[in-house]
Amino acid sequence: MPTEFKIWVWLERYWKILASAVAVIVCTWASFLLVKWCQRKRVQYYLAQYEQQKTLPERLQWAEKTLPQGLKSLQGFTFLEKANDDFSHKNYLPAAHYYQKAMQHLTISPLLEQAQLGYAFSNIYALNVEEAEKTFLNLIRCSSNYIRAQAFYALSYMAHQKNDSKAFDDYRKELACFPEGDTFLSQLNILKIVDTSNDQKKNLL
Repeated sequence: MPTEFKIWVWLERYWKILASAVAVIVCTWASFLLVKWCQRKRVQYYLAQYEQQKTLPERLQWAEKTLPQGLKSLQGFTFLEKANDDFSHKNYLPAAHYYQKAMQHLTISPLLEQAQLGYAFSNIYALNVEEAEKTFLNLIRCSSNYIRAQAFYALSYMAHQKNDSKAFDDYRKELACFPEGDTFLSQLNILKIVDTSNDQKKNLL
């Protein structure tokens, strides 16, 4: 039996199944393109709205909406802008709140690390020391040497406040490894930890 005839017989037997499969593929692909088109139009719509907002409160109100995934970074940048404004006005609790929201949206490393750093310092000033320390410990593993130096400086200062001489010395040694750490070290060098262990022993005697 010729090959062409075999193919014809096979097509005649299974053409309905093939036609159905092709129709499903075409419909699926068309639906995918339609969804992508709608998503793009939705992003453009909200982006045009953002461009009309002239003040920070207006931009913040825009960012608090449920927005498409493509605008996630812009949302995070707006929360970061609000957090920085609160921090500059010494409103540390609201600043920590918006830094945390920025951290949940930002993916670009420098901005994300800036939000983490602001979150940590806001918590220090808001006397939420444990949360600040946890964030600084995460930041000493980030990619920016300057931010790592700031984290080690903050951890050194916090160790000084707790009168923990070992942690204070360890963090200072780490800080000395960074060229960016010179300025911070000059501030730490004036700090002293008084060893009160001998006085406590005398009191016990």
